[in-house]
Amino acid sequence: MKLNISHFMDYSRYILEIYKHKFYEKTILSNHEFEFFYRNIVMWALNNGPFSVYQIYSNLSNRGQNMAYKNVHPKLQKLYSLGLLEGAEYHGRSIHGAKYYKVSSKGWFNLIANASLINFRSVASSVMKATKKYYSNNIIFSTLVYPYFNSKSITLILEEEMLLDYLINCCQSTVDVILTREPDGRWISVNNFMGLIRSDSEAPADSTPGLEERIAQAIDGHIRSFVIKLILSLSKHPAGKYSYLSAISSQLASDDKFMNIFHKVEKEFSTNIKHIKLGLKRRSVTKGCF
Repeated sequence: MKLNISHFMDYSRYILEIYKHKFYEKTILSNHEFEFFYRNIVMWALNNGPFSVYQIYSNLSNRGQNMAYKNVHPKLQKLYSLGLLEGAEYHGRSIHGAKYYKVSSKGWFNLIANASLINFRSVASSVMKATKKYYSNNIIFSTLVYPYFNSKSITLILEEEMLLDYLINCCQSTVDVILTREPDGRWISVNNFMGLIRSDSEAPADSTPGLEERIAQAIDGHIRSFVIKLILSLSKHPAGKYSYLSAISSQLASDDKFMNIFHKVEKEFSTNIKHIKLGLKRRSVTKGCF
């Protein structure tokens, strides 16, 4: 499967995963339930890995949150039924054959997309930690972050909120395109969705962009913006004034992944500037003829 034009990467697997597991569906959780998911499930997963219902119950008790086990269990089951959790292998000692869970890719997608429901800054820190932890084996991070930064760069990047803002934009753009209605008003079906993706490579160059093409264009735009914002944030301060900024700059300069995307964005920017200048020149010449 190929896109009509060259993009920063192939987003096919990312898009199919999101559609297959219905990441785009609105998750029916109250703000209280979503906060429970974040503070008691996501935070545990980041710090400890897979978890059982009993472990979450014990953790709540240890923190002075008195919630009966019979009330914790249905909360986790609801998260599981919504696809925010999935079964996980556990290599430690399992008590009474307990079932273990982990936050699914859909769970991370929803956390990112709904960051404002909790605390943007707090979620930004958690997402940064998740990016480092699941860097290359989670479809979201492996598509949107892994191709552009090596692990050391991710460790040094301090603009957590900028990263979250970038990920939010990518996730929301993906959902917006997928939920575009067909001409007759029906929602795009699974079969039609697959057909639209397959037809992308067969469509004439001047045709209306297909579904995958539109998602790719949107994500490419967010990548450009993220790279430019990151460079601008580092260039605001005099060289050497802040040692940690110098460390980030030095690391990015030695990061082949980042330099590759940086040069692509830089080349596009230079080309667009030339086109703009040429257009302005032609316009001024045309005006001079009258």
